[in-house]
Amino acid sequence: MRYLALKHALILTLAPAVLDAGCGREHPEKITFAPPPYLQATPQIEESSLEKWLASKPNYEGIEIKLWHHSDIHSFGSLIAIRGNGECTRSRTQDYPILEKERTIVEHLRLPLPKSKVAYILDLFNYVEILRLPRSVPEDWPKEMRYSLGLMIPGVGSFEGEHPDIEWSKLPQSTAARRLVRTILELIAGLEERIRSEDAAFLKDDTLTSLVRENKGNLHLELWDIQGMWGGMAIRLGGDGRVHGVSLGPKPGESGLHVQRFQGDVGKERMAGILTSCMQRGTFDVKRKRETGIPDESYPAVVLRASIKGIDYSRSIALFDGEARETPAFQIVRDALRKIGEELLKE
Repeated sequence: MRYLALKHALILTLAPAVLDAGCGREHPEKITFAPPPYLQATPQIEESSLEKWLASKPNYEGIEIKLWHHSDIHSFGSLIAIRGNGECTRSRTQDYPILEKERTIVEHLRLPLPKSKVAYILDLFNYVEILRLPRSVPEDWPKEMRYSLGLMIPGVGSFEGEHPDIEWSKLPQSTAARRLVRTILELIAGLEERIRSEDAAFLKDDTLTSLVRENKGNLHLELWDIQGMWGGMAIRLGGDGRVHGVSLGPKPGESGLHVQRFQGDVGKERMAGILTSCMQRGTFDVKRKRETGIPDESYPAVVLRASIKGIDYSRSIALFDGEARETPAFQIVRDALRKIGEELLKE
């Protein structure tokens, strides 16, 4: 057994962060925790079965790890999925997608997680405190953001457990589950940062200038500028000048905010002009000065997407509204894209 009951505490007896000789596999450090009161009486997967499987040095084929962050049901929120071969996807729901069919966005990360990191995550699942997390939400839990952890191993079993939000919830927390959630988030964030760095190195000005001039790369420039209380606009401008967008705002004679989608064509020259402005002003090289906004402050983002030889690349910058208005390299591009949307809404 990998745990020992001592009064109301459980002490994990995993070896502290060491590497298995010859395979570079990390193991988690020993942690001590008090089990939260909402744990199930029996684990969904027997710890001994999972331990035996891990010890067999499996190839991880067919494994799937999932981490949902949502307030009620999985289809409304965000999801990280990691396969045994390291392939990772991120999906999220949007309240106001540019196209109705894009309400759920699925992003396949270009780079995989190393097998050693997948193994590390699996080791973190192998604690009785995690395997006993409740499959369904306890009745006394408030309706608030929470995490759902999922694991599927062919021939061993499947697991899905609920856990309170690790940042904001006042419900009792599982130390082991908190560490597992943080590890997954940090590993994916590190992978995304590496992808962003590679994309920035590839999508340099000379590459973009060539793509615009030759009308290649399936270029798209997007503005995401909607705040749920006050409204706003999201717009996508293609390299060929085609436009799709969605507006959230008041409607004459009616109360509340209303969704209105629009589309049109402004010509590829206009796209080339805005993208040239981005390059000249260094829009995507702007460094954000603050990490938090004031209550109800919007958080506009400008995103450039390109697809070259079947590989997707992107660059993006997001600023809180107050800082955005004081940053010409951002605000000029924001205004140019909003102006296109306003013109098309009047047609």
